[in-house]
This record gives sequence, structure tokens and C-alpha cells, in this order.
Amino acid sequence: MRIKVLVSTIGVALLVCLGSGICPPGPCSAQETINLKAATIYPLKHRMVTDCFDIYTKEIEKRTNGKVKITWFHASSLVGQDRMHDAVASGMVDMGWLSMFQDPHLFPRESGVVPSLHGRQRSPCSPDRACHVGADPGDQG
Repeated sequence: MRIKVLVSTIGVALLVCLGSGICPPGPCSAQETINLKAATIYPLKHRMVTDCFDIYTKEIEKRTNGKVKITWFHASSLVGQDRMHDAVASGMVDMGWLSMFQDPHLFPRESGVVPSLHGRQRSPCSPDRACHVGADPGDQG
């Protein structure tokens, strides 16, 4: 079930990428193959690769009849985690596995959700007080 959700989520991200200008201006040729570069920090034998990225890549190729090809660059071979956001934003890679909770300065709203997703206590943050890592949930100050 988790894999289906993850594949669906990544599929939506791919559609957003395709709709945002990966194809040149004007209609793409029906014969043209779209080659995407994807970067990840995970090594080739990591479970995220075998249980997620490989399945996702095969599914995209199947659903597009081979018109979309994804080349993965594993184990930070093209770009590391610290530069992933910039690499995607600049077009160096078309897709990148970015961990939002490792870059809270880039995703401030999303990083507030992470504690609840990991089963931790609710965040002590509120709009009227500052939030900081390691805040004591009982601290009212």
C-alpha cells in the first residue's frame, strides 16, 4: 500500500514536471522520447531504490509506452543532498529525491508536519510563538 501511495505521489510530481516545460515550446513529437535525469542520495542496493524508484521507473515507461525514460543517478553521484534543491531548480536534474525535514529552511510549513508523521508528540509551535528544535511540549514560554 505504501508503495502505491509513493508511486502515485511521484507520478503526480512527474506530471507537474512535464507540464512545467520539460518539453520544448510547441507540441512534443509523438515519436520523440523524453529523457529525464533523476538524482537520489540512496545507493543502488538501498530499499528505496529497489522497492520504489525501480518500480516507479518501470511504471512510467509502461504507461507512456516507452516515450518517457528516466535515468537515475544513485548515491549522490550527480548531486548531493545539500545541493538537490538547487540542482532541480536550475534544471541540472529533472527530478531529485529531496528530504523536506532535512532542509527546513526551504520548506518551513512542511517541516512542521514531520513530527506528527513520525509518531512524536504534537508540535509545541503555534502562530504566536517561535518554534525551535528540541522545544519542550510542556513549555508554555
